[in-house]
Amino acid sequence: MTSRDIRYWVLSITFFMMWMSAIGQQLNFTASADARKIVQNSVVYVEFSLNGDGTNFRQPNFKPFKVVSGPSQSSSMTIVNGAMTRSMSYKFGLRTDKIGTHTIRPASIESGGKTYSSKPITIEVVKAAPRKQGDKEDYFVQIETSTTDLYVGQQIKLDYVLYYNANVRNFSIPDEGIEYDGFYVEEQRVNAQTTREIINGVEYRRRVMVSRLLFAQQTGTYTIGPFDVQLGIMPPGEKRSFFFSSRLIPENVIGEEVTFRVSDLPPTTDPAASNAVGKYQMNATMSKNSITTDDAVTLNMQIVGDGDSKFVIAPNFLSENDFDIYDPNIINDETFQQNGLKYHRKTFEYLFVPKKPGRYLIRPKFQYFDVDSNNYVTLGSRSFNLNVVQGTGNKDLEIINADPAEKLMPIATATTFRKENTGFYKSVPYWALIGLSLLSMMLTGFVYYRKMKSGQLDPEVVRRQKAQEVANTKLKNASTFMNENKGSAFYEEIIRAVKEYISDKFGVPATYLKKETIANSLEKEGVASDTIGKIQSLFHTCELNLYAGGSADNMQSTFDQASTIISELEG
Repeated sequence: MTSRDIRYWVLSITFFMMWMSAIGQQLNFTASADARKIVQNSVVYVEFSLNGDGTNFRQPNFKPFKVVSGPSQSSSMTIVNGAMTRSMSYKFGLRTDKIGTHTIRPASIESGGKTYSSKPITIEVVKAAPRKQGDKEDYFVQIETSTTDLYVGQQIKLDYVLYYNANVRNFSIPDEGIEYDGFYVEEQRVNAQTTREIINGVEYRRRVMVSRLLFAQQTGTYTIGPFDVQLGIMPPGEKRSFFFSSRLIPENVIGEEVTFRVSDLPPTTDPAASNAVGKYQMNATMSKNSITTDDAVTLNMQIVGDGDSKFVIAPNFLSENDFDIYDPNIINDETFQQNGLKYHRKTFEYLFVPKKPGRYLIRPKFQYFDVDSNNYVTLGSRSFNLNVVQGTGNKDLEIINADPAEKLMPIATATTFRKENTGFYKSVPYWALIGLSLLSMMLTGFVYYRKMKSGQLDPEVVRRQKAQEVANTKLKNASTFMNENKGSAFYEEIIRAVKEYISDKFGVPATYLKKETIANSLEKEGVASDTIGKIQSLFHTCELNLYAGGSADNMQSTFDQASTIISELEG
């Protein structure tokens, strides 16, 4: 086979695949309009689109609209991974002076021997308000957001919007002076497309100039704005030149301020509470369904939502009466954009060991605060059956728990005489006692080492003994972040150091160390109220500076405060 033959077959197969792709494509013939509400005598653009090839297009009767432009026909073809997609459209410009709600009837087109019809669409025509060209009503700016009453950890979208019907050629927003106290801010990419809206009988073009995502960080009342916008407006009657830039009239427009009220979440006693705010989904998987009392089980819970990820903690749904529960780990925490908002995907890993044999039903739960209903919502995944049988157990524990048996010496049947020892020092029993003491210490150290290596020691005892050591390691990491001026990492490590120290030192599960419950948990452990107040103040300071970064002086004082708290708790 020659190279020419090979090229022929390759091209033939390619076009055959493209043809089959076009045949397999499901056809849709749709109608759309650039506005569903217009003022009388303004133009609305209606477009009929087919995602394929078509012939014999028949336009509807547009009455009471008059066709002022079109039909403008366009077509396109795209090939992605060998799959071909074709489309075509017909666009009309329509106008009417008749007020009311009017229906654009279906259009039709033929393709592949079949006739396709679009669905009717309605256009509302309202009376135009009288106005003069050049009035300030020809353009204005404002801040638009979904709500001004929100909760700590909630996300909102904030848009700086320009409305205009004058010939606005450009705009600029000086970012200096706009403060976002109480919020963590992320700037969003803006779609430059304009839409049409009618306000008080006047039709405007609407364009989003700047868009930002705000995450509420603390309770309080906060004001954003006012803000200035510089517009460049082309004078009426002046035409734009291809060779020379047009003369623009500068105009300064001021947008009014917007006040936000941020509240704390309502109290909840549900152990599955997570501090999550917004909209969430949850699913869970478990590693095993049948184990012994010597085995550990791993359960992963994945949540997806639009709240502030750093506020979300692992919910508690396991019974401490049935399981030894280790602090949950975060094995994945990532963010992504969707529908103009920021979402996060977080996975918690639970490790737990059954205390006794039996059959258990594990019901993973995740509670979040729904901002639409202003109520807590508890999500549940499918339940897991866990069958636990007796393992080999801990033999040392059996010996410790065994009841000591009393032994009686036999009754003496003969009389014996012993010489009374005049001194114990340096006697045989003296040296024997010294030897036994040394041997006992060596055996105790050896048994402790073996248990530590084999994991037979009580994890709670080990954690309490090493609580300060672990905390000092984390404080050392925080000191490194402070020296590198990494504010967010520093404050996260300080929070983690103190919380994990409290959890290890007092045996308080990390899932209970929440803002609402930490004081009660520590009071039960006999911690002084003054120390509890310092801990709450430390957490509050860290949350405030978590995204702001904080100065070197602030980080040093926070570091000293955390070290002092751990020293006081250590006693």
